[in-house]
Amino acid sequence: EREVVVQLTDPALWDVPYLYLTGHGNVALTDEEVDILRRYVENGGFVHADDNYGLDESFRREIARVFPERELVEVPLT
Repeated sequence: EREVVVQLTDPALWDVPYLYLTGHGNVALTDEEVDILRRYVENGGFVHADDNYGLDESFRREIARVFPERELVEVPLT
């Protein structure tokens, strides 16, 4: 199958089990997108964020908004 490009506010989001997030610079989610992303993950969706061109800092900030009660943990390579 080919990749499907979706926005967090797109109803087609709920048809894809895996989100691959990449891009340049600053990730900035709206409050609506924060709520949607939380529901997506809580309902079994998987998010893979690729730190291309400086996404790390802003992704960490935004994912902390999505799950403020959780710490981001590194997954071991083994």
